[in-house]
Amino acid sequence: MVYLEKMFDWAMSVNANYTVDAKLGPLTAIACILKHGKREDLLPYVKQLSNWVLHLEYDTISKDFKIYKTCVKICQRIGLVLLPPKIAKWRYQRGARSLLANVQKTVTLASLKEVQQTESLSECTDEEDDVDDEEVPGDIEEIVERLLHGLKGNSTIVRWSSAKGIGRITNRLPKLLGDEVVSSVIELLNPLEQDDAWHGACLALAELAKRGLLLPSRLSEIVPLLLQALVYDEIQGYRNVGQNIRDAACYMSWAFARAYHPSVLQPFVERIASALLVTAVFDREINCRRAASAAFQESVGRLGNFPHGIDILTTADFFSVAVRSNAYLNISEYIAKFHEYKYNLIDHLISRKINHWDTNIRELSAQALRNLTKHAPEYMRDSIVPQLFQLAESTELNTRHGAVMALGEVINALQALGSGQTGDGQEGFINNKISELAGQLIGKYQQRGQFKGMSGTYMKHGC
Repeated sequence: MVYLEKMFDWAMSVNANYTVDAKLGPLTAIACILKHGKREDLLPYVKQLSNWVLHLEYDTISKDFKIYKTCVKICQRIGLVLLPPKIAKWRYQRGARSLLANVQKTVTLASLKEVQQTESLSECTDEEDDVDDEEVPGDIEEIVERLLHGLKGNSTIVRWSSAKGIGRITNRLPKLLGDEVVSSVIELLNPLEQDDAWHGACLALAELAKRGLLLPSRLSEIVPLLLQALVYDEIQGYRNVGQNIRDAACYMSWAFARAYHPSVLQPFVERIASALLVTAVFDREINCRRAASAAFQESVGRLGNFPHGIDILTTADFFSVAVRSNAYLNISEYIAKFHEYKYNLIDHLISRKINHWDTNIRELSAQALRNLTKHAPEYMRDSIVPQLFQLAESTELNTRHGAVMALGEVINALQALGSGQTGDGQEGFINNKISELAGQLIGKYQQRGQFKGMSGTYMKHGC
C-alpha cells in the first residue's frame, strides 16, 4: 500500500497525446487494482479517481474501443467501491425452482404457495428496507450517466461492459434510484435511437433481469419492446443493421426464463413463444436462429408453460435450425401444425420477409407460404391473397417482387388443394376474382414499363 498513491498519480497522468498502448497500460492497471483491491484500502483514493475519470475527454478516448472499454470498467468499479457492498433488498427473487417439476407438471399446491410467499417477501419488502444506512455518494449519478452513454457506444465490447456495470451498480442502489436507472435504460428502446442504443439497452435489461432488478410490474412495458427487438432489421445505406439486436433480444428472453416464476410470465407466454419461434425459423442469420432456439428451450425447461414446447423442441433444436432452407421449409411447416403458432408464422412472412432486401429470403419466404397454405387455406384465400395483390402494386421493387413470387406459390398451393392433389379432397379455394386479378398483373406491369432495366429482370423472374 506504500506505493498505491504514487501508482495512481502516475496512471492518472495519461493524456490524449500518448499512443494507444501508452494509454491502455495505465488504464488497465487502475481497472485491475479497483477489481482486486480491498474496499477499505481504495476508499481514500476513490474520490480523486472519480474526479479524474469523469473528466476524461470521452470523444478523444472513444476513438479506440479498447481504451473506451477500459474507461467504462474503471467507472463501474469506482461506483462499486463507493457503494456499500450489500445487495438490494427490493430485488425480485424467484425462489425455489425445479426443472423436473416444470416439465412433468407435478408442482404440488403446497410448494406453489411456498414459492409465491418467497417471491412476495422478496419483492414487497418493508419500508425500512428501502432506507439505506448510508447516503448514496453524489458521484454515483454521474457514473451511471456515463455507463448509460456507454450503452450507445460504437463497439460491442463497450456496450457489453456498460450493461454489466449498470446491472452491478443498480444491485446496490435503493429502490427509488434503481427504478430511475431501469427507466433510463428502457428509454433507449425507441425509434429515435440508433441501433447501437437498442443493442446496449437489450444487453442491460438482460443483466438487470438476471439480478432480479426488473420487477414484474415492469414486464407489461418491456415485453412489447422485446418483441420489437426480436424482429429489428433496418437498411442503412448499403448495409443492414439489427443482427446483434435480435441476438441480444434472444439473450433477454433467455434471462427472463431464468429470472421469473411461470405465473409471472403467464400473461406474456403466447406472445414470447411465438416471437421466439418466428425468429428461430425465419431469421436470416444462423446465430439469431440458434439463439432464439436456445431461448425457447430454456423457457420450456424453466417455465413449463410454453404451448407444445417439448414437441416443438424435438424438431426445432439448436442444430436443426442452423440450415436456413430446412428452417424455412421443413421446421416451419411442422410448427404450423399447432394452432397457437401458425397464424403468427404466416403474418410474419407477409409483413417482414416477402419484402426483405435479400432476394434469397424473398424466395424462401414464398416457398414457405406455399408449405403453410395447407394448414390454413381459408385464411390464405380470404386474408393473405388480397394483401399480396395490394403489395404487388407497390412501387418498391423488393416488395413487388416478393409479393408476385408469393402469389404464385400460394395460388399454386390453393389450386392443388382445390383439385384434390394433396389428398384432402377440398374444393373451391380459387375463385373467379383471384383468377381475374392474377391474370391482370402482367398486363399492368407491361403498361408501367416494369419489365425493363435491372428491376425488370427480377419482375420477369417473379412473374
